[in-house]
Amino acid sequence: MYNKYPNLPLEIDLYATEPPHLESDTTGVSVTIVGNAVFQVILSEESKAYCFTLGLVGLVMKWQF
Repeated sequence: MYNKYPNLPLEIDLYATEPPHLESDTTGVSVTIVGNAVFQVILSEESKAYCFTLGLVGLVMKWQF
């Protein structure tokens, strides 16, 4: 990307593709999030160039009690 669009700003849009999955038990709470990150280069105020989409699967956060 840098060779094709040098020194241009990058935009990353994050999207959930499924509802968050929440689990809890006596040790804490965990949340699993599944989604996509879409990468685009900003060419001007009205124009963006799509680069790629990165799938995000199984991002897990755990809170202990």
